[in-house]
Amino acid sequence: MERQIRPILSAALLLLLNAGLATAQTSTGQGTPKTNDPSLAPSLTVGYLNTDFSYRGTSATAYDFEGPLAALMLGWQQGSLTLSYGTSDSTSVWPALRTANASLWIGGDVYIFRSLFRLPLALYVPLRLNADYGYVSLNTENASADGPDDRPTLHLAGGGLGAGGGARLAFPVGPSFIKDNLVAQVSYVFAPGLMGNLGEGFDAARTLERPLDELKLRWATDLNVELQFKNLLGDSVGVTAGYTLRTVSRSPERPDSFSDVLGAFIDRSDFVEVTDQHVFRTGLNW
Repeated sequence: MERQIRPILSAALLLLLNAGLATAQTSTGQGTPKTNDPSLAPSLTVGYLNTDFSYRGTSATAYDFEGPLAALMLGWQQGSLTLSYGTSDSTSVWPALRTANASLWIGGDVYIFRSLFRLPLALYVPLRLNADYGYVSLNTENASADGPDDRPTLHLAGGGLGAGGGARLAFPVGPSFIKDNLVAQVSYVFAPGLMGNLGEGFDAARTLERPLDELKLRWATDLNVELQFKNLLGDSVGVTAGYTLRTVSRSPERPDSFSDVLGAFIDRSDFVEVTDQHVFRTGLNW
């Protein structure tokens, strides 16, 4: 999955840089460019979150969930909160499932520069605290009459502290309805941490070779590309569109020492990808 993220991130950063250089050429000889760093407005966006959750990561289990979830994201310049919910249909092998998730990314930005050649192009290092929670349970509303109804609910929680890179560009030239109202941003954050199962009496999980009822090392990533058109619908209301890609992988075993932790994060070749989520979203900013 990291191989898929890198070209997306590189292309987005290149797009922002090219847009900034084009803006510089356009603004030459047309007065002093804006020198303030660009900023994002708070936003509320919705979309269908395509989710691929694999409990074990290497082989199918009854808790695997694949499909779209209804998602809502509250975003601001230095973080976001995403809520999602959805159900899956039963198959000849597995029962129907219901899942809900919450993901919080919050922190601050350390700026490398706030403007480039007097352009409102900012480059920064996002520092983020991440906390996630999700559950997967039997959807009794869609389950067959003879299907299992006592299978325990999987409660997964994880958290970590991470950093990454980001760029933000405002467009200071053009027609009056575009000037200083159009802002683009791309950011990528990786957050090492821990994850585990919060449920009790999870006997069904103990039959697996690598149960999640013990703490595991966790590697989470968050890629965001966002475009805001401020004041498009009035003096303080605009439109936001964005794309978000998130992944979570975990270690196969619980670490026993600090050297195990350090070695696992340096070489993550044994990590198992648990979650892959991506969403195209749109909504309002203010």
